[in-house]
Amino acid sequence: KKPFATEAETPSVPGAPGALEVPGPALAGAAGTAVLKRALPAGAAADPVWRAAELSLTCVDPGPAVVADGALALHVSRVSGTPPGSMTAAVDIVVDGAVRRTVMVRCDALVALDVPVVTAPVARHDALTEDNVAVERREFASLPRGLLLPEAVLAGPGAGLRATRPLTPGTVLTDSMVEAAPVVLRGAPVTIVAATARIHVAAPGVALEDGRVGDVIRVQNSLSGQVIRARVAAADRVEAIVP
Repeated sequence: KKPFATEAETPSVPGAPGALEVPGPALAGAAGTAVLKRALPAGAAADPVWRAAELSLTCVDPGPAVVADGALALHVSRVSGTPPGSMTAAVDIVVDGAVRRTVMVRCDALVALDVPVVTAPVARHDALTEDNVAVERREFASLPRGLLLPEAVLAGPGAGLRATRPLTPGTVLTDSMVEAAPVVLRGAPVTIVAATARIHVAAPGVALEDGRVGDVIRVQNSLSGQVIRARVAAADRVEAIVP
């Protein structure tokens, strides 16, 4: 086998004839290469967050390791942990085809992502728009649960998200902080549509509750005064639930 390093790079250890010193940076480099190859979690290719991520790695120099002289190779036998965060690689020092020593190397993985970040104070139920949210590049040692990508929040006027609670500038948005904004507001005029297989009628009404598309809300018929339940179909139209 081709030696891992030249004699100049791995000098003999004083007072120990026939010994070889493996530099710490070489051990850290071997660990880093293996960790990068094995780092992505299962299913990462199908996860939009991971598809947009950039992984960076810093492996701690474990210091030199002394082994018997011979044809040297480094082999990573296992990697534990998942990024981002702390990971550990077991680097086997192989001399003349046999493992002579195993060194544990810690690597710290960071994930860089473009994420939606609050840029101005946001009150509960405020709409989230380009006026109070911007895209920033952030590095994470651990991914927040429910992390949102920018397109989920700033997809244009139709995104229709609002805050579920007050938010301060610098907050990275997650799914628990946002909800779909109602398209029908309490007190707003709506058209009530009732349809069966043979008839289709429409009447003016007033929403008695807020509602998102698909929600069932109470609506009052402006002509009869009757209160019915109807499903929100659009910003100004509801569909009466016919028994």
